[in-house]
Amino acid sequence: MIILKLPGHGQAPAQDDSGTFEGLGRSLDDWLVKENLTGIDMVGIFLGAGLVLEMAWRGRAGSVVALDAGGF
Repeated sequence: MIILKLPGHGQAPAQDDSGTFEGLGRSLDDWLVKENLTGIDMVGIFLGAGLVLEMAWRGRAGSVVALDAGGF
């Protein structure tokens, strides 16, 4: 299991676009490619739920579970 800290959240350093959903999606997408983890199953809660749905839409995720995605 991998628990990911998003840029600008917790102790993870922010990037220039970390304040936007598009920026967080880009960061996650880039990280998945860099770590050769595309196609893995993903679970997300709240903001993470939206991001795992975004990764599924981009073709980067295997199966996804999105809990309390609110608005997605």
